[in-house]
Amino acid sequence: MCRERLGDALGLDPSSASALLCRARSLPVVIADGTRLPFASGSVDVVRAKEILEHIPDLLAFVRDIRRVLKPGGLFLSQTPTQYSILYPVTNFYDDYTHIRPLTRFGIRRLLADAGLETLYIRGYTVGRNPVERLLGRVLGRLFPLSWVALARKPSATSIR
Repeated sequence: MCRERLGDALGLDPSSASALLCRARSLPVVIADGTRLPFASGSVDVVRAKEILEHIPDLLAFVRDIRRVLKPGGLFLSQTPTQYSILYPVTNFYDDYTHIRPLTRFGIRRLLADAGLETLYIRGYTVGRNPVERLLGRVLGRLFPLSWVALARKPSATSIR
């Protein structure tokens, strides 16, 4: 989807099995753990981290490295479970033993600011597999969202920080 919308995209995953799946679909991928992104400073337009932040031990260092690789004005899009995700019986946060911490809206905002990124928005949402679950998800997503989607930007040289 990123390649269709952005024209160019590169995946990064620590798993060689995931990389094999990408390569089987002719998708470019780099095998790396993401603790130190293997890209030059200021070389990336957009970084998307889908369901990643909750797995990272040193989250501030990780997001600072994302800032490092972003071009000025570059975007960071993340999706991560909320503190309310522990309430959901199907996709409960603690069902995945590799999860370290759920994040609050305030926690994400503070993380992005401490990493030197400008928060553009943080929105909660809850998905569903069928029409009834999707309707329920729209209601729950406003009160007790399952996930946060946050969009942040690396300040450009001309923006005031």
